[in-house]
Amino acid sequence: VITGYDGVLMEGDTIQLTCQSTGSKPAANIRWFKGNQELKGQRREKKDNNKKTFTVISTVNITVEWVDNMTPVRCQMDHPALRTTLLQTSQDLHVQYKPRLVITPSSDIFEEGDTMELSCIATGNPNPSSIQWARRDGEMPDRARILGNKLVITALNKTDNGTYKCEGFNNIGHSAEEYTLYVREAQCFTDPARHTIRAKYQATFAAQIGTDQAVIGGVVAVVLFITLCLLIVLTHYFGRQKGTYFTHEAKGAEDAPDADTAILNAEGGHSHPEEKKEYFL
Repeated sequence: VITGYDGVLMEGDTIQLTCQSTGSKPAANIRWFKGNQELKGQRREKKDNNKKTFTVISTVNITVEWVDNMTPVRCQMDHPALRTTLLQTSQDLHVQYKPRLVITPSSDIFEEGDTMELSCIATGNPNPSSIQWARRDGEMPDRARILGNKLVITALNKTDNGTYKCEGFNNIGHSAEEYTLYVREAQCFTDPARHTIRAKYQATFAAQIGTDQAVIGGVVAVVLFITLCLLIVLTHYFGRQKGTYFTHEAKGAEDAPDADTAILNAEGGHSHPEEKKEYFL
């Protein structure tokens, strides 16, 4: 049994808990845990009246924090006779604390013309009874609306720059959390989501260009190859034709009389058609 716990605790309180084991032989070992964290306790033991068994008493001091609310504290006994059995007792801590606040903006960057939404998440024990918004360095803009735990400002401009404060209240006290707003001039592709879209578009466009260039390069290579083949074939073909022409010309020259002879014969034929004269030059 754990003793020394009197009920509700306040954040920052320190308590001393005691756990006792009786009638063990050899003396039991007592261990303390807060949640999954093992704590170091102070131990003392004494022999029982029968001079055979032992009573072990262990104490531990704990300073509670707000995060310890509803956290179990366990006293666990280790003994050779309990190798397959876990003997322990536990007690939940009930800690009261003032509100804890966290402000979450709807975006990391705000530009002129954007709508800003700030959410104030409040926890506490007891639960916060109210949440209030205020501007620390001036009055709230006319475009500001408070919707429960949210502050909404539409059509942002440079005059909205400043520090906005969320306050939470409960029976223990109140707490405040602040958010500093800086409105940037409107620019193209300043929103992170737009940056992502633009980057994806540029990557896709570049990939498409690369693909098109590869296709065009392949087509040009094929055309050049075909053209080169045609040039080789045509060169070979005309080379053969020219050789044949020269061969025929040579054959004709062997059968025909000398050209100069033929001309002279033709000139002499007008005066003496019946005579054939030859003149050799």
